[in-house]
Amino acid sequence: MRHVLLCSVSILTTALGGGAFAQSTPVRPAVMSPPTATASTATPGAINATLGQTIRGTIGPEDRKLTSDNSSYEVYRVRVPAGQRLVATLTSSAFQPVIGIGDKTDDDCNACTINVGETDKPAVASRLMAQAGTVEVRVNTMNEGETGPFTLALTAVVPPPLTAQPLVFGQSKTGTLTPTDSTTGDENLPTDAYALRLTAGQEVQIDLSSSDFDPKLELYAPGGSKVSEDDDAGPGTSARIRFTATRAGTYQVRAMALQSEGNGAYTLRAGARPAVIPMPAPRPLVLGTSTSGAISTATPTYENEGEETRAVRYSFTATAGTVYKITATKKAGSELDPRIAVGKLVGGVLEDPTTDDDGAGELNSAMRFRPSSSGVYVIEVGAVGETLGAFDVKVVQSPPDRPAGEPIAVTLGSEYKSALVDGGPRRGDDTLFAGYSVALKAGQQVTVDMIKDSEGTLDPKLEIGRGSLTAFEQISEDDDGGRDLNARIKFTAPSDGTYVIRATSVNPNGEGAFTLKVDTTPPPVMPPAPTPIQAGQILRGALAATDPSLPGGTYYDRYLLTGQVGETYEITLSSEQFDSILGVRSALREDDDYVTDDDSGGGQNAKLTHTITVAGPQVIRVTSLGEETAGDYSISVVKK
Repeated sequence: MRHVLLCSVSILTTALGGGAFAQSTPVRPAVMSPPTATASTATPGAINATLGQTIRGTIGPEDRKLTSDNSSYEVYRVRVPAGQRLVATLTSSAFQPVIGIGDKTDDDCNACTINVGETDKPAVASRLMAQAGTVEVRVNTMNEGETGPFTLALTAVVPPPLTAQPLVFGQSKTGTLTPTDSTTGDENLPTDAYALRLTAGQEVQIDLSSSDFDPKLELYAPGGSKVSEDDDAGPGTSARIRFTATRAGTYQVRAMALQSEGNGAYTLRAGARPAVIPMPAPRPLVLGTSTSGAISTATPTYENEGEETRAVRYSFTATAGTVYKITATKKAGSELDPRIAVGKLVGGVLEDPTTDDDGAGELNSAMRFRPSSSGVYVIEVGAVGETLGAFDVKVVQSPPDRPAGEPIAVTLGSEYKSALVDGGPRRGDDTLFAGYSVALKAGQQVTVDMIKDSEGTLDPKLEIGRGSLTAFEQISEDDDGGRDLNARIKFTAPSDGTYVIRATSVNPNGEGAFTLKVDTTPPPVMPPAPTPIQAGQILRGALAATDPSLPGGTYYDRYLLTGQVGETYEITLSSEQFDSILGVRSALREDDDYVTDDDSGGGQNAKLTHTITVAGPQVIRVTSLGEETAGDYSISVVKK
């Protein structure tokens, strides 16, 4: 772990932009006394630093790791005078930077100010010091296994006084919040202020939006009292205030972020509330008949809790207790991701609507709707995000559910083809199911697979238990233990008896054909000794069913690398046949205590940079992202 310390107070200007920084007063580095906190109150291993330093360091495999996500971190301690705002700027092109400031940056860091950057954008966090004291700055990677060089700038500024800029009614202003702005409120949030003149009785709508932070608005009357505030009444995370001026005068609008770590560009507008255009009357639907429609920029919109919703409305008459299946599917060539909502129309909006946006698979929507009362219901077809395009909407009455009947007795080693279709038996959560039974002895191990056909909306789910198909006592379940969306359960019978298998779906709209397999679980393959590998070698291997497997069912091979403490190696795993996962650990650590990577080699390939910190051989593990995925691969080791 090597660090280069450079003295600089200009890096904040570079990171945040000279325009915003020019409003603040930089504080020149001073000779600071060492932190006065005792070792017992500081995070172990914290490094002392001073204001004005630019620290160039490296996050490596030898650094400490958070127990929450196993990401690597380092901690610095810096003393800040009273009334100054500490600004910590972390930059790295090797990993996604995460910066945190707190009195003590423990693992949870619940009271910390934390900000996440990008590999091309710094992470910037700040803290205003009401009293002089020492705080900790935690340099952190976003993900487990990330390593590489970084730059940390520690600077302090004296926040300028809050000065209001003019805001003209009916016009928009753009601005930028930075840690060097004026601060207000108990949280000392960076704030920009604007002066807005209103006449008595004048109505105003104030909107604050940003793609960089979660906005918050405050409005103050001419006398200085706060008359309104908001952080989420606008579209998305935008803030919106609607206010009628009680008297003429200059009101102050304050733009800030909801959290103290929020900073970035924003747009502020104060003007008249846009005119509300009524939605056209819903178009009646005929049960069982498909109707075409489209979402375009000309589609009418309405406002619901601040959100502008673009939608096409349809109506149908429903009977209480009857089940209806509602679908919205995009037409061929359409870019639309359709979303449907159904409910009764009250005051121009749907009351407590039932919604769906992906129940039919491939971006299409489907839902089962059982109204509690008879009457006219309205279906809204809208879009997910800003997608546009043509669609078909359809409502059909579902057939009555068929009783479950008796389960099909299965024989080990056999396959059973079936399908979940509307009108079949359903569980209590309204999902279709098919029932099977198998007789097992205590301790007998079986593997049950439910494999969907390529067509249909089925996302398979398996349940094993005792009892009957309706009076079912579940012992085990799975919905993704097989490849792709398929389900797999490896089951050990706790006692002699007949066990019930329910082949079902993850969601109520799931339908389609499937194959059920029940077979004896093969005994585990004993892992052979790791294959030696040396720096400069490229070895070829293959994952196959004859290899040992991890608890999740993925095959693996192991290699043994011998080196010295302090040496660094670059290990690359490449395969065109499976999605690679590469792991490395000291031979003295537990067998599952690997540092892993699955995509740093590009495409499906993996790459790790490993520095030996514990004397002795290093174990390299080759495995895949999918269960029982087999195929050829190559592994190389290069000494750095």
